[in-house]
Amino acid sequence: MEQQGKEITIVASEDFGITFYESRSLESITIKVTYKNKSQDSAFTIDLLDTTFVLKNPINILVLRDKLNSVINSKTSENRSISQSSLHEIFVWLDKIPNTGGSVPLAGMLIPNTHIYVARNGGEKTYDERTKKVFNAMALLNKAVNQEELEYKKAAVLLDKVPDSFLTGGATVAPSDTTTAIGTKKSDLSPARKKKLLTILNQKANNDKADSSLYGLSTETIRGTTNRFIESAKKLDETYLTIKEQYIFPIKKISIQIERGFIERIQVWVEDQLNRERIYENVYAIGFSSIKNFRFFDKTRLFPRFENDTYIYLSDVFDNYNNRLDNYTRDYSPADTTINEYEPKNGPISLHRDEFVNLFDTKVYTDLSGLKPNSPNGLIQIEVARRFNIKTSRIQVGKLRSDFGFLSYYNVYGSYNKLESEQRNLPLRNENVAENGELLSPSYATNLDFRQYENFSIGSELNAILFDWPDGKLTTFLDFGARYGHTPVVDHLRTVAGNKVNIERDTIVLSGHSATWYPKIGIELFSEKRVGFVFSYQLNSTYLFSNNNFKQIKSYAKSDLVSRTVERSARQSHMLEVYLRAEPTGNRNGRFFFRGRYFIQHRDTNTFFSQFQLGYSYNLLFRK
Repeated sequence: MEQQGKEITIVASEDFGITFYESRSLESITIKVTYKNKSQDSAFTIDLLDTTFVLKNPINILVLRDKLNSVINSKTSENRSISQSSLHEIFVWLDKIPNTGGSVPLAGMLIPNTHIYVARNGGEKTYDERTKKVFNAMALLNKAVNQEELEYKKAAVLLDKVPDSFLTGGATVAPSDTTTAIGTKKSDLSPARKKKLLTILNQKANNDKADSSLYGLSTETIRGTTNRFIESAKKLDETYLTIKEQYIFPIKKISIQIERGFIERIQVWVEDQLNRERIYENVYAIGFSSIKNFRFFDKTRLFPRFENDTYIYLSDVFDNYNNRLDNYTRDYSPADTTINEYEPKNGPISLHRDEFVNLFDTKVYTDLSGLKPNSPNGLIQIEVARRFNIKTSRIQVGKLRSDFGFLSYYNVYGSYNKLESEQRNLPLRNENVAENGELLSPSYATNLDFRQYENFSIGSELNAILFDWPDGKLTTFLDFGARYGHTPVVDHLRTVAGNKVNIERDTIVLSGHSATWYPKIGIELFSEKRVGFVFSYQLNSTYLFSNNNFKQIKSYAKSDLVSRTVERSARQSHMLEVYLRAEPTGNRNGRFFFRGRYFIQHRDTNTFFSQFQLGYSYNLLFRK
């Protein structure tokens, strides 16, 4: 464990079985590492095949590749390139060694590929077939790249021997001339500029057919060296065209947006035959929290933005996701992250865990209807909720940019709805019908009165079906829920003499317990990052438990108020809900919201009540 302000040394050793693009045979190597951190400087001292070299932290994967190739080839007198999978395996191992104290723990590393097979409709291939094609193509390409680099290094030596005047076409550069784009000094030259100048040098040498000298060098030597370089460069260009003819193209860059255990958006820039960059992207949110999700990458297609004639697989964009294990969890999703235009040549993408655990989504709000005199709606209310992802994989709808999900999530919630003391208890009614000294009529209240006077509730919802249409910025869902509600009621004491009922001044407070089952269908609109809208409808079936002290009725005007039998329709009600959220800042842990609810009794639209809730919602977080 690395700690800031302390010098620390870590020694590690690991055996690797590596492969090369030029050969599929497995070779064993042992890498020994000494990692040292002192003040702000940290570095790896790597011992490989009795050769030692130093790499600064963080490691550049391209520098690591060149060092490994150089050391291994120096021992075998060959010119081979370590395969991408073996390079990433070593890189990930080295990256794990330092663990900076106070840093956010790593969730895993996405390992992007540099090239990808682009499939066409009707030309599907298996994952193994695609992987083999790309591996063989990369072996061919790396061989051409290595040969071109080797010939370039030999030819570039010539440029060290020619005068600076050659850099500007043989003209002497005046002191006032600062044409840095051409490069007036050898130290100013980029590799691309050097390669262009070698072509010019070759042309000058070829124009002089006699075996003479040019810039003090033999023209025969210049021709031979530069011709070999030009031929290797030409061979490299031909190799690029060859692998493109096999529908294998370079990945230029990747953007990825991860939220709530899903890859919400991914964009992959792939260069086509005409050297255009086509953007391939997902058509639905991709689960990214479980091992099953990772395996599903092989079946997840990404399509170009403007056509559906070609596609790529997510499993081919990333060679692997090296997720870190952790105790007491089966959720391996990283923190909400957005990475834009990442170039695969830079190596694995580090994804970190969230520093905090989201315990609950907490809402504090007031019901504006409670401002009315004698309204039982609570002026101060508190609600907590938590959503758990279950099955995060999705099914695409044909070739459309939409998808279905089943059993996607599970919600739990609870609320305390009445903190103030006024209108806390529901007053019960009674028709006071008695016979032979026995009270026949029950105390009662409407089904919706019991709901309106609730002071506490707890419940849960299980998603059944979810339909997502990203291009339309909407999601529809069908959930099934169950909830418990507690309602305090107050009733007068009564005495019965013959057929007469005497109502006492004294009252008694009782509790009404209710269980409600419901289906809920809704639609959620994602119009803008900081604004969201949800409309839903649910059909409630509510059963009241009162120890036979009172009953629920459908309507004060239409129900049988004397019978103790509960009407079937008295248990059913409808709820329409509109939910609007607004985030005033970029901090996603807090937002304002408005929620309007309209309750209607089944088969009696004249029995209803409404809620207009305005408040603030925030995530109750716990630091890991």
